[in-house]
Amino acid sequence: EKGLYRKEAKYLFYTGLFKVESEGTSDGYAPLHQAISLMEQHLGPKPGYAEADDLIYIIGMTMNVMTRRDDTAQAIELTPRLLRALRLLEQAPDATEEVIDMRRAMTYAQLAGNYAKAGRRNEARRYEQLCGETAFSQSPFGALLLSDQLLATGQHQRLLEQMQQALSLFGADHNLRIDIFTVKRQTYEAMGNSKMALAMADSIIAEKDSARAQSLRDDAIQLTKIYEVEEKDALIARHQSALTLHRIVTAFVVAVALLLAFILWYGWHQRRVIKRKNKASADTIREMLRYKEQ
Repeated sequence: EKGLYRKEAKYLFYTGLFKVESEGTSDGYAPLHQAISLMEQHLGPKPGYAEADDLIYIIGMTMNVMTRRDDTAQAIELTPRLLRALRLLEQAPDATEEVIDMRRAMTYAQLAGNYAKAGRRNEARRYEQLCGETAFSQSPFGALLLSDQLLATGQHQRLLEQMQQALSLFGADHNLRIDIFTVKRQTYEAMGNSKMALAMADSIIAEKDSARAQSLRDDAIQLTKIYEVEEKDALIARHQSALTLHRIVTAFVVAVALLLAFILWYGWHQRRVIKRKNKASADTIREMLRYKEQ
């Protein structure tokens, strides 16, 4: 009713993901398809970058869910819609060429992996070639893009070489290292090398432990900073409170002093008035006595 179709689409999308992941069934596919249709229905011929990218993300993640459940054929059915969303992104007036290039690389790599897993090698090679033509695929992150396609087509040695190259470039990024070790484990399993596959599994566990320890350290540092800020704020608050109290006391003392000064001045003034009146009365009495004697 309020036209918040993007929020509604994302709600349907996350609902579908939750159903698939928690229930382990394909019942969540219906909300996922509803989310895609809702986004497509409300997108104009030249949408903004954010809208088009949301559509690409929803379709791509839906494909990932389906391929993980070995419903690759259903994932491939979404290919035309994913390519149409990519075309919309390319036409977005606020999309930079770097962003478009990255999305092209990721889209083509995903399609190459889907077709390779389905055994359709001609389509897989075509999308692999399209991915390789992008600048993003030549970056260190690009090595991870075609891992599914290389694994499905049996290009194990090439995949291991690319993962080793990527590992040397990513440094201490725990999440990316976990992804690399996961790909290497899958590769060694496909090669029948159980010893190296177990070694990679151990590396994944060690990397997750390191990531968790780093996260705990970061959390501790963040909490320390928060407590330091809170202590400083509390100290400032106490100082301000003391300053406010001091000002109140000073104002009260000044007010009391002024009141006492006024009372003293008023008493002195009244005494002078009474003294003048008494003198005037005495002079009048004396005058009346003299008048009486006369």
